Amino acid sequence: FLAKTRKIVLDGKNYLYDKLSSMAIAYVPSVSNFILLDVGRDGVGVFKEMLKYGVIVRDMKQYGLKNFIRVTIGTRKENERFIKVLKKVL
Repeated sequence: FLAKTRKIVLDGKNYLYDKLSSMAIAYVPSVSNFILLDVGRDGVGVFKEMLKYGVIVRDMKQYGLKNFIRVTIGTRKENERFIKVLKKVL
């Protein structure tokens, strides 16, 4: 179970890194199962817009990172949906 979960997270992380880089979105490389993204605008607004599409991220305003959101790495299907919605919102 642990090996399978680790592979899903690593594969998902690499997928998201590639997509975010191609979209010119800065991110903080992570050793965990989530990534901080600099969305270049108010993270609370991005959070609210993504929520309208059923995609839940976390804004980082409370940590002094007003232009950042945090996304948890999911399955390939979930990661693809996140990228699709992020493109719409941004």
